Amino acid sequence: MDYRLRTYIIGNGFGSFGMPLMDMTLLWLLYEILKNPILYIPIASARPIAIILFSSISGYISDKLDRRIILLVFGLLNRIFVIATLISIIFNQPILSIVFFLIRTIGQVNTQLAGSAAFLQILPKDYVQRGMFFNRLVKESLTIIGILIWPFVFYNIGGLVAVIGVVVSLIRSINSNKNRSRR
Repeated sequence: MDYRLRTYIIGNGFGSFGMPLMDMTLLWLLYEILKNPILYIPIASARPIAIILFSSISGYISDKLDRRIILLVFGLLNRIFVIATLISIIFNQPILSIVFFLIRTIGQVNTQLAGSAAFLQILPKDYVQRGMFFNRLVKESLTIIGILIWPFVFYNIGGLVAVIGVVVSLIRSINSNKNRSRR
């Protein structure tokens, strides 16, 4: 298997493991801080709405700009807004937490759409089926593992789970940058 493909799949696996840790921790903490189901509606529906509203814009941006730069920039902004959301939750600022979470969700949608296009861009034509299979296998397996271990880890260390998710998923951004410099 091609080195770039292998490092992309490994980095994508780390990102897939860290994302559920961040997402579920933020959703749970926001639910606890809001104490109002009506205020929680924009949080719970943020991802599908962001996909509907921003997918065409994300596609246009990823066609016009270098997808690897988009992955790096939006990936790092995603992690920064996770930390900003956690800090605003710690300081009991629910509205600011919602704003940071919504901005992070929009960035996350952009990252995922650009990432799919970047993945196909690095694949040689004869590796498309095989590369997609291995990427899916690693990504889905590590996502499931992240989801399954989240309650146990959250019970023991609380909101720090999101910080662990940030650190683990940063490997994807670093790996993407290293992959780019190896060309």
